Amino acid sequence: MAWLERPSAMRPRTSRSHYGFPGWGTAYVFGLSFLLVGLALLTLGLVRPWGEVVPRWVPWLGGRLVRPLAAVIPAATGALALALLWSSVFLFVIQEIFVTYGLDGFERVVVGACYAPLLLWGPLLAAVTASYARRHLRRSPAPGLDLRDPVPVRQAPSRLSVE
Repeated sequence: MAWLERPSAMRPRTSRSHYGFPGWGTAYVFGLSFLLVGLALLTLGLVRPWGEVVPRWVPWLGGRLVRPLAAVIPAATGALALALLWSSVFLFVIQEIFVTYGLDGFERVVVGACYAPLLLWGPLLAAVTASYARRHLRRSPAPGLDLRDPVPVRQAPSRLSVE
């Protein structure tokens, strides 16, 4: 089980020379991590109501409708970038990581199992983006269909009504 301890048990000098994160490098890594988590949270906007209307607490934009292309284009670009990034990492970089850290056998299986879900990130984001686009981007209406006539919406009964 010593292979689990390698990164955390390194001497500070070895860690600094190997990873190269002294001083501002640490702030950079944390900042990049927060940025990526924030972008990942924006994916929820593709499936939640705040992906249609900006929440009221957002300064200057609160209450406005989200234009579908303003969500679809960045999400589709991100899906493509993630798919290319992680597939290239698994095709070209992972062998170098195995050699650099001296990982063999079971260690490679564990690393592969931990990082394999990243291969699904791009395609799953693409699926969510396609679903959002299908729901929000309207095609031209069928001939003879008058969109000015509203379709009646059935309202749920109120639980507070007094009889």
